[in-house]
Amino acid sequence: GLLLLTLGAGACRQGTPTATQAAPRPAAPVAGATSLTPGDPRMLRFHKVDMLVAQWDVAQASANTAQADALAAQIGSEVDAAFQDFVTAASGVMGMRLQYVAVGSLGFSRRREATRVLLDRLTDTDPQLVGNALIALKVRADPDTPLAPLLKLATANAVAPRRYAPLAVAKVVEAKRRTGRTVDGATQKTASHVLSGLIADRDPFVRLHVANALGAIRGPGCHELLTIMIRDEEIRIRLAAAAGLERIGDPRGFPEVIRLLPDVPEDVQPTVRDLLASYAQRIQGGQPLAAAEVQRMGVSAHAWNRWFSEYAAARGLRLEEGPVSYT
Repeated sequence: GLLLLTLGAGACRQGTPTATQAAPRPAAPVAGATSLTPGDPRMLRFHKVDMLVAQWDVAQASANTAQADALAAQIGSEVDAAFQDFVTAASGVMGMRLQYVAVGSLGFSRRREATRVLLDRLTDTDPQLVGNALIALKVRADPDTPLAPLLKLATANAVAPRRYAPLAVAKVVEAKRRTGRTVDGATQKTASHVLSGLIADRDPFVRLHVANALGAIRGPGCHELLTIMIRDEEIRIRLAAAAGLERIGDPRGFPEVIRLLPDVPEDVQPTVRDLLASYAQRIQGGQPLAAAEVQRMGVSAHAWNRWFSEYAAARGLRLEEGPVSYT
């Protein structure tokens, strides 16, 4: 979700995962600030966009993808129809409340310049606004977004930048990969090093987003860090780490995911089963398991362990930790 201040009262609700943020303190007046009257057409547009973003946030949290996509398109059209107004408001000259609305809303713009406007806000002294800009960059998922300023904020003392920088990194890396671009080895190494310092962060949302980022980066050390995170005390983070291991596709991580089956609640076990089926397809070079075989193994950790043992033996894989044990 977005950290937007509504034009009404309070902050809009977070999407999944929920992460309530305290409203920022009022900023000092900006020199040359422009005050908009309630009837100003620009104020009416800001208010409309803010309400649309709140609706989008709810749709996202409810996994209503079709509605969220339709709202995102509508928000983007509204923002781009008055793009310069949103750029101006993002600079702070229209006041703090509209600055928050503008920064968050620019994440939906189709204009390439919006990325640069948001990057400029990453140096702001208000950590909540920086967090808002990072979320907007995550929503944009612009493959041209440089990773260096995002990784720098991952080590911030303030929670909001530290929380949302890894999420923005994950989405930007995914966007690069979708457009056929690669993340160079040096950047992968830097990202892995920076994120390694956050795998035990006290904030669970930081850890959750770090797991997502490691799975997206897939560089040296990412597999090893995710095998640590898959033992996190939070189930959601363990699942995110398992998904990251599946995306990396190293067969060594398969037993780690099997271990989740007996440890997660029954209603979550089918999710792990589906993840194992996808993982199996990946390590088999894209060859999927037969639906009947997946159904037969179901949520049985022993059955999946037998399958993997046979797979490993057939390919001469040496498993350092030996067979998976279940207690």
